[in-house]
Formats: sequence, C-alpha cells, structure tokens
Amino acid sequence: MVKHRWLYPENWDELAWECKERAGWCCEFCGIAHGTEVVSERTGVVYIVHLAAAHLDHDPWNPEPRLAALCPSCHGRYDYTFRERQRWLELEQLRHRVWVNAYVYTPDGQWTWYVLEFDGEDMFFGWVVGFEEELGYFRLSELRQARGPWGLLIERDLHLQPTRLSLVKRWHP
Repeated sequence: MVKHRWLYPENWDELAWECKERAGWCCEFCGIAHGTEVVSERTGVVYIVHLAAAHLDHDPWNPEPRLAALCPSCHGRYDYTFRERQRWLELEQLRHRVWVNAYVYTPDGQWTWYVLEFDGEDMFFGWVVGFEEELGYFRLSELRQARGPWGLLIERDLHLQPTRLSLVKRWHP
C-alpha cells in the first residue's frame, strides 16, 4: 500500500512493477526474494517479504524516478540513513545562518567557547571546543570560576566582530 498516493505519478503501478522485474523480484540490497517467509528480529513474528519500489532520491512526484526494489528491512534502513543525512544538511545550513557573538578561551589551555546566544543573566548557548567539539549550554558563573592548567582565568576576545559560525569553524585550530 502506497502512502500519500496523490504524490505519485499516474503510472506508478507500472513503474513499481518494472523496478521489481529488473531486480528479478529480489531485494537489491540484501538479495532476499519477494514472497519469502522470515522471522522479524524485532518482534519474532513470521511475515512474508513484499518488495517495495523505493525512491532512491525520495522524490515520489518525479515521473522518471531512480528506483530500487527493497525488502522492508532494507527500505527502512535506507530511509533512516536518508533522514540522518537530511538532519546533517539542516545543521550545516543552520551553521551558515548562526552568528558567533563572543569568544572566550583559556589562554593556557585548549578550551574555547563561542557564544551564539545569551539569556542576559547566566546561561549561554554556543559551540564548545575542548576534548570534543559540541553545541551546548554553559554558564557565565562557571566560566568565571574556571582556570586553565597554569591557573590563568578565562579571557574574552574583545576584538571579535559577530561572525558566522561556519567561518569560525574554518579558522578554528
């Protein structure tokens, strides 16, 4: 059963049939045959594999789509990796729209905090570079108490102009 059938071209049934015929009625990723009985690893229930014509470009409206005959397991994994790539792309696009407003660092260490947002009281949100790189929250009160390996206080770069995070990530060591 096709979800959101209205998105698909009128000749979808023929396109799907041709895709499965080209694949010899076997999953193009794992090779399992259409109609095979299998036991679900997740639920333990026996079910019959029904191949689907999967859109490799996730574009059901395309009248000439790139299709692959996939079993439910491979189709699910493929869609999951696509969604992961989409989330990564959205984060990359966000990186080019987000501005770094302040930069604090340990002069005698390797920790750096790039401030993206500040609540006006104590809480920052930003890109933290230390043992790992991550976006996260940090407190002004904690930064004021922190010391580097030689006991030096955290310093703020007073010359930093608001800069896109994508540019900062390019020149950060």
